[in-house]
Amino acid sequence: MYYENLQGLTRPEFPVIFRDYRLDPGGPEVRLHWHEGMELIHVRRGQCVLVRGTRKDLLQAGDTAVIGSGVMHRIYVEGEKVVYDYFIAEDSLWQQMGISLDFSRLNTPVFRENRVDWALNELFRQPQSQSTSLDLQRKGLLLFLLGAVVEGWGEKNQVPEEGQFAPIQKVIRYIERHYGEALEVERLAEEAGYSKYYFCRRFRQVTGMTPVEYINRLRCERVRILTSVEGLPVTQAARQCGFSQLSHFYRTFRKYMGTPPEGQAE
Repeated sequence: MYYENLQGLTRPEFPVIFRDYRLDPGGPEVRLHWHEGMELIHVRRGQCVLVRGTRKDLLQAGDTAVIGSGVMHRIYVEGEKVVYDYFIAEDSLWQQMGISLDFSRLNTPVFRENRVDWALNELFRQPQSQSTSLDLQRKGLLLFLLGAVVEGWGEKNQVPEEGQFAPIQKVIRYIERHYGEALEVERLAEEAGYSKYYFCRRFRQVTGMTPVEYINRLRCERVRILTSVEGLPVTQAARQCGFSQLSHFYRTFRKYMGTPPEGQAE
C-alpha cells in the first residue's frame, strides 16, 4: 500500500531504505503517509515544510527531523527547491539488535548535529552491494544515529502523537482499499467515528486537503500508474479508479496532475 510507503524493503535481514530526494517549488508534494519504522530526514540544500499531524516544522539545510513509527506526515516546498536524504529503518531491525524504542518520549523532533551529517554521508557513500561486512558497517552507523536521536528523549508523553490521529489513518486505509468505488463523506466520517463536520475539519488539518480532494488526487495518481506502467486505455483506467463521468475525469486529472492524461482511449 502506498500509504505505508514500503518500497525498497526487500531484505528481511536488513530492512532499511536510505536514499536522497528532491522537491521543486510548485511541484507535487510528498503525499501523506507513514511507516512501520523510524525515519530520519536530513536536509542538504534549500528548505521544506514537514507536517506531522497538525504540527508543522520548517526544515532548513543542516536540520534533521525524526519521525516515529506510525506517525503520519507529508512534505511540501513553499520557496526554493529542497534536496534531502532520508532513511527508514523498520522496527524489526531494532528487534534483531535487542533494542526497544519508545517514540512517545521524543522531545526533540528536529535537531542539528554535525555528527549526524557525517554518519549520513558515510551511509550514502557505502557501495550498494550486499555483504556481511557492509551490513555490519551500516548497522554501526545506524546505531550511531540512533544514539543521537535518543539523546533528545525525555519523559513519556501522555498522548503519543500517532494515537491522536488513528481515526484518520483508519479512513486513509479505507480509501486506499475502496478508491475505485463510490465514496461518500458520510461513510468516511462513520468509519472514523466522527460527525461529518468534525471529520471534514480534522481530515483537512491532517492531510491539507478535503476528503473529496484527497480521493480525487489519489484516483488520478492511480490512473497515471495504470496508463503509463500497465498500459491500460485512459477511459478504462478512469472507470476502474472510480470516475463515472469522463468529462469530470479529464478536468480533475489536469487539475491535480498538471497535464492531460497520457495514453489511448478505448
